[in-house]
Amino acid sequence: MGPYSFPGKAIGEVVFHTCGGRQVYFLVTKEYFWQTPLLQDLRKSLLELAVHCREHGVKTLAMPPVGCDQPNGLAWHDVRAMLEEVFDHTGINVTIYKNS
Repeated sequence: MGPYSFPGKAIGEVVFHTCGGRQVYFLVTKEYFWQTPLLQDLRKSLLELAVHCREHGVKTLAMPPVGCDQPNGLAWHDVRAMLEEVFDHTGINVTIYKNS
């Protein structure tokens, strides 16, 4: 996927739309697509995503190892711990897939 711009959305927010009957979520974690997000900005987006999912009955999420795809990206062990913290006890099943 290429770079996206979300006018009116701040870092730490989530953009979503329906595509083919599925919800597609974009975590707004940085100003430019090529930047590495800060852990606290990723956490804000993940917390907003968890709230949205609970409010809309979403029980399953699939995502890549968010924030870890850039050469100087975030450390997976930090992101994994954050995902576990945010989604633990929410009833939301999170599957992480590797981009190919």
